Amino acid sequence: MLKRPNTPILIVMIMAAAAAVFAPAEARAASSQTPTSFADLYQNRHGIAAEAWTKTNKVLKANLTSPKIQIFLGPTTTLPSKTQAADITAALKAFPSANPFTKVDIFYFNKQDMAASADQVNKEMGDQEARKIFNQRAWAQLGPNDPIPQGTNPLIHCIGSGECTTGEGWAGSDGVAYLGLSVPQTPYTSDNPGTKMDAVEFYHALWQSYYVARGTLQGNTTDGQNWFSPINTPPFWLQVSGENQTFYDAVGLGTYANYEKTMVSLLQKMKYLAPKPYSVWGAKFDLNWLNNFLDISNFNVTSTTSWQNSSFSNNLAFSVGTNIYQILVALKGPQFMYDLTNYMSQGSTFDQAFQREFGVSWMSAEPTIAKTIWDEYQGKY
Repeated sequence: MLKRPNTPILIVMIMAAAAAVFAPAEARAASSQTPTSFADLYQNRHGIAAEAWTKTNKVLKANLTSPKIQIFLGPTTTLPSKTQAADITAALKAFPSANPFTKVDIFYFNKQDMAASADQVNKEMGDQEARKIFNQRAWAQLGPNDPIPQGTNPLIHCIGSGECTTGEGWAGSDGVAYLGLSVPQTPYTSDNPGTKMDAVEFYHALWQSYYVARGTLQGNTTDGQNWFSPINTPPFWLQVSGENQTFYDAVGLGTYANYEKTMVSLLQKMKYLAPKPYSVWGAKFDLNWLNNFLDISNFNVTSTTSWQNSSFSNNLAFSVGTNIYQILVALKGPQFMYDLTNYMSQGSTFDQAFQREFGVSWMSAEPTIAKTIWDEYQGKY
C-alpha cells in the first residue's frame, strides 16, 4: 500500500517523474534530439527508439484494404486465429509500392498433415510455379518436364524433432502470395512472432515480389550442411530482423515505454548466446565483437560464418539484429527494407543499395552502428 505524500510539492515531483517515463514518443523525442542520418546517429542516440516508434506508428495509420485471402487447413489442423485480414494489412502498410498480389493463399498444417498440405500447395500453385519454388529453395532440381514430387513442398516443413514452428512465404509469378504456416501443439505465447506468422511470412513475400517481377531471384545454395540465402538479397539476419518489426506492426506497438523495454530486452539476449559458434568474432560480446560481426567481409555465400548462412545467423536476428533494424527504421522508416530489396533486385550490391538508401556506404556506417549498439547494451541510453 502506498503512503499518501504529505505535501503537494512531492505529489508534483512524483507525477513529473512518471510523466517522463511514460510520456508518448513525441514528448520523448522533443526532450531528446532524434537522429536524421549516420552523421548525428551517435550524438542523438537517446532519440532512436522514440523516432522508430513514431515513424512506425505513422505508417500504421494508413487506411488500406486487405487483399483477398484464401485459407487451406490440413486434414487435422485447427485454425489458430481469425485475424488474417488485419495481420496481412498491417504488413502491407509498410510496403512503399502498390500491392503486388491479387490474392494471398495461406496453408496451415501440423506435423501429421505435412504431406497432405504439401500436395495441396502443389495443386494450388500448378506445376510451373511449384517447379520454381523447388528449384529456388534448392529443395530439388526439376526440369521443365519433371513431375512434381508428391507429399512435399518447400513451404511445408519442420525443423528438428520437437514442436513444428516454421513458416515460409513465396511470391508467385502468378500474382499470388503463398504462405505455409505450421500450427504447433503448444500455442505460441503472446510475445512470440509466431502468433502473427501470417504477417511475418507475407512480409517476406512482399520483398521477394521485386525480384519476381524482374526475374532476378537467385536460388539458395547449400554445402550439404548449411543453407545460404542468395547473395543478391540483404544479409539473412537483417531479413529475419524484419520479422520482429512486422510482428510489432501486426500486434500494434502499444505504449512507447513498452516498445522501448522490448527493444532493450532483445539486445540483452546477447548475454545468453552460446560462445560458439559466435566466438569467431570475439571471446565475448563487446565493441570489438560488434565491429567484427558487422564487417562487410561476412557478406558471402562460402563461409560457414557468413551473414547468409541461415542456420548460423538466425539467432542474431532476434537479438542484436532487431536493434540494428530499429536504428535503420529511425532513420528511414519501416519501408527501408523494401527499398533495399528493390535496389538489390535491380542489380545493386548490398553496399550500393545501402548507400543509395542512407547516403553512406555500409562500411562507413558500420563503426557508428557498432558504437551505438554497444552503448545501448551497456544501458547508457
